[in-house]
Amino acid sequence: MEIKKLIESLNTIERKVVKVLDNFSSFHDITRVTGLKDIEVMRALQWLQNKNIIKTEEEQKEIVSLDENGLKYLKYGLPERIFLEALEKPISILDLAKKARLTGEETTISLGALKSKAAIEIVKGKEIIVSITEQGSYLLKHGFPEEQFLKEHFPRELKSMNEEEKFVLDNLRKRKKIVRVEFSKIISAELTETGKKLLKEKLDEDLIEKISPSLIKTGAWKGKKFRRFDVKINVPPIFAGRKQHYRRFLDEVRQKFIGLGFKEMTGPVVETDFWDMDALFMPQFHAARDIHQAYYVKEPKYGKLDESLVKKVEI
Repeated sequence: MEIKKLIESLNTIERKVVKVLDNFSSFHDITRVTGLKDIEVMRALQWLQNKNIIKTEEEQKEIVSLDENGLKYLKYGLPERIFLEALEKPISILDLAKKARLTGEETTISLGALKSKAAIEIVKGKEIIVSITEQGSYLLKHGFPEEQFLKEHFPRELKSMNEEEKFVLDNLRKRKKIVRVEFSKIISAELTETGKKLLKEKLDEDLIEKISPSLIKTGAWKGKKFRRFDVKINVPPIFAGRKQHYRRFLDEVRQKFIGLGFKEMTGPVVETDFWDMDALFMPQFHAARDIHQAYYVKEPKYGKLDESLVKKVEI
């Protein structure tokens, strides 16, 4: 298809995606930059690939993302920063925890993290007194490495991190629900030669994608172009309706019995208790006879039976 016709076949979502592909290739970046939903970007990539505008690749990568506490600390600050900010003068740990409004767990984590960074001094006596050091004041002023790490764009590929970032990551992984590292399927897109030629053209033209009654009545369609639809393009297979699961199961059982030599019989829609239960030698007290397990009709209340058959199943 020539470039002009190809451009006319692009819908709004495809245009948004294709315009960023010269600078961004990963699925996550495309979603972030375009502001589209995941499902919209996925569909756009599939359509663009069908039109030979892009090539897509899938790869398993180790991805780092922020967990529940990581998102919380990004918004409100790390517990150790809140701890230090409340430490204006030497104070007992219990009083400091109340002042900083930290939980017992957050206080313990802050003590360990700050002690390892030589940011605090701890003196044990009747009470455990904690005070800030010069290193602690420096960290308050210039920030924690963990804070800078949390401000990065996530999710991120582990392989793309430098040694300093990996060191910070290892420390954060020891703490509860700050970061999450897991293998994930990464989708990336690359422009084909056709796609590169297409990007050199104007893609902002406003095309009408569907006709509505108001569009015709107002005449708003006049002077505008309609989007071209390629009826020859390959489309995903359509799976027609299926049998209801239980109906399919009954048909399979029916075929097996017929295969074993049984003969199929027909009967009325509503059957008597005798044929449904007594003929199967079902006890009178069986739960299946209960009104909660079987449906009964008000009329007719009784049916006609052959006495000779009744005697054969009589106990």
